[in-house]
Amino acid sequence: MAIPALISLNHLNIEVINNLITKSDDEIRATALNNPKAGEGYVVQVNNGKDDWRADGYRWKQNGRSKIPRGLPLYTKLHFATVTPTGTSCVFQKFVYRDLSRTDVVVVHYIGNHELAILMPHVI
Repeated sequence: MAIPALISLNHLNIEVINNLITKSDDEIRATALNNPKAGEGYVVQVNNGKDDWRADGYRWKQNGRSKIPRGLPLYTKLHFATVTPTGTSCVFQKFVYRDLSRTDVVVVHYIGNHELAILMPHVI
């Protein structure tokens, strides 16, 4: 089971993202995430280009992307909304931060109310 690298109910700023991504390799959690809770943030190793961080037990729809900072971007921020039986909801959201110069690690952060999300096991 992966241990959160941080707990924060707010969006992450550049300094926090940079500190998490530049952590030493022994602090990076290479395991898949399993039903993470709101506020938890993880540093996930990307192995051979596989996006294992996507399989976390919930269903998501990508809701956009942005560059951080806007002028001279260092990171890409992917926005995800949880999928519900009636559509998508932003009550529980996932944000994935990718370093534009380093593709082997991502920061995955969850915000909102995880109790309203529907568990959907990943099928291979």
